Amino acid sequence: MFISNVLFADVYECRYLNKQRTDLLKIIFSLPTDPYFGAKVDLNIINDKRSINEDIKAVVIKDKPFLVMSDVQRIKKPSDKMMLFYLTPERDKLTITNLSIGVNPKAGFNFTKCRIKVED
Repeated sequence: MFISNVLFADVYECRYLNKQRTDLLKIIFSLPTDPYFGAKVDLNIINDKRSINEDIKAVVIKDKPFLVMSDVQRIKKPSDKMMLFYLTPERDKLTITNLSIGVNPKAGFNFTKCRIKVED
């Protein structure tokens, strides 16, 4: 019998305030105990105030010692952006980078604290 280690994944919840400090954003995702290059990670971004509940598909592009995930978002037009997620080895801090390298190149950074989510 084969049991995938994804079954033994920890669910992380990371929260941060936007730059104006008015909206609380939550990112919830599950990681296998031993994430590896190419593993798929589903991230759920929630903003209750603006009724946003968005699912993002990401893949692990670097696994040790720091975990880096990249969304596999559809970049179809020059204004589309890409997100990188950088998780510390302790799994308690997440840096989110938004990159747009099309018509108006720019980058944005957010820093969050993470914890293992305990189910209610």
